[in-house]
This record gives sequence, structure tokens and C-alpha cells, in this order.
Amino acid sequence: MLDGIRAVKTGKEIYIELENRYKTIGKLTSFYNYIVQLAKDAGLKLERYHHRPMPLPDGTIPKKDFDCIKRNGVLQYLWNGLEISQLHLDYLYREYPIIPLLRKRILEFREIFRWKNPYLLFLFIDNCKEGDNVKLSRFADGLNQGLEAVLNAVVSDLSNGFVEGINNKIKMVKRVMYGRCKLPLLKAKLIVCG
Repeated sequence: MLDGIRAVKTGKEIYIELENRYKTIGKLTSFYNYIVQLAKDAGLKLERYHHRPMPLPDGTIPKKDFDCIKRNGVLQYLWNGLEISQLHLDYLYREYPIIPLLRKRILEFREIFRWKNPYLLFLFIDNCKEGDNVKLSRFADGLNQGLEAVLNAVVSDLSNGFVEGINNKIKMVKRVMYGRCKLPLLKAKLIVCG
């Protein structure tokens, strides 16, 4: 396996080779965890992606010949306004022309809750329906279907988040304790967690 790592193969490539040779070696995730630890112990770096840089004219291989932006970076740009490089921005706008519209709609949606203004909500729904994007139009239809609840969320400071959090905690404890105890132990567990 260390030879595969030294040959700049990905974990999946090494797994497939061993699977072909020995027929059954277990699950991919367990194998991947094992090989990552093996590479770390040997002081080697396991390649995550199947990308091999092109050799330069002088025969040397650059460390990095590509530039990428992760999905989380795109989401951070859309939701939180995280600054990204102009190169990445140009790429996103060229490959995904919906990005500027999404950014605009997200900012509009956030302003609705910032100002707690129901009229901005109606304007937002109309803007989403007018556009050519089917998914935004469906989102607006969903807002219209639950309009009373959405209006309450916009206007009111009240929230059922606390109650939902307690429900979630109780259900989690119930799942953990399933089949292991009777009611007195479950009650004690809830008192400790609560």
C-alpha cells in the first residue's frame, strides 16, 4: 500500500487494485481511514483527488497547477458575502449565470427579516415568480402556500425553536436508551441532560 501512496495514487485507486487482487477487503470508508493513518505514520501524503500536474517544458512538475473554489466557498459568498477572488467570481458568473440572481434574492430575503416588513415579503414573492428560474418560482409558490406561517415568522419575535430543541433532545435520549432500560432510568437520564 505504501508503494501505491508513493506512486501518487488516490485511496480509491489503491482500494480498487487490492479489491481486484484479493476480491474482498472490506468497506471503502474503513479502508480509507486505515490508509490515511498508514500514510501519516509513514510521513507520506495521500492524494485525495485524481489530479496529476502537467510537466513543465524543463521536465519539472509544479506543486499546483490548478485553482479551485469549494462548494462551501460559494455558499459563504452567497449567504455571508464572503469575498472571493475576481478570477473565481468570473468563473462562477460564466459557468453558472444563476449565481448573481441567487445572490440578489438571498440579500432580499435577509432584508425581509432584518426590517420585519411583510410588504417586502410580498415583493420578494412577486420578484421570484416573475423570473425565468423555475426553482425560484417553486420556492415562491411554497412561501405562498404557507403564507400565514411565513408572515408570522417575519413579523413576530416569538419562536418555537426552544421547544423544538427540547423535543430533539428528548428524542435523541429515547433513541440512545431504546431497549436498555425502564422508565426510571430514562427519567434520570432526561433530568441529567435537561
